[in-house]
Order: sequence, then C-alpha cells, then structure tokens
Amino acid sequence: MIAKLKVECGHNIVNKITNMFSDITLSKELMDNFRGQAHGGAPGGISMSVSVLRSGCWPDQTSEACTMPAELSQCAKAFENFYAN
Repeated sequence: MIAKLKVECGHNIVNKITNMFSDITLSKELMDNFRGQAHGGAPGGISMSVSVLRSGCWPDQTSEACTMPAELSQCAKAFENFYAN
C-alpha cells in the first residue's frame, strides 16, 4: 500500500505521513512514561497531555504568542525536565 502511495503521491509526501504517525506513537509513549512519574502525569495537580511533533512533517500553521499562567508554567517545566532527561 505504501509503495502505491509513493508512486501516486510522491516519496516526500508519504515520508511526511509516515513521520506524522511516528510522532503520534512516540508522543503516546512519552505521555505513558510521564504519567509513571511520582506526580502521575499531573504536576501541581493539573492533568496534562503533551504531543511532541517534529517540524517539517506537519502542515505549517501560524502560531500566536502564548503567556501561560504560573500554574501551567510549572507543568510545562516539569515536562521539559522529564523530556530533557
């Protein structure tokens, strides 16, 4: 099936789709591991879900600046520390 898609749509498009599915799978695994931490995936009592996506695989979107409340900043920092390790 993938070989047919490569012929019809082109190699680059199929690679992007494959990478998108890979990102989704890896993000689910990351969140499972994050939920295994002492805080149970809810640092500060706030349940969260994070998707880590590679650039260049997903359609381009414009993003707006976001100022997170202090409570969410703590959650983001907890995930950043987890991800970095």
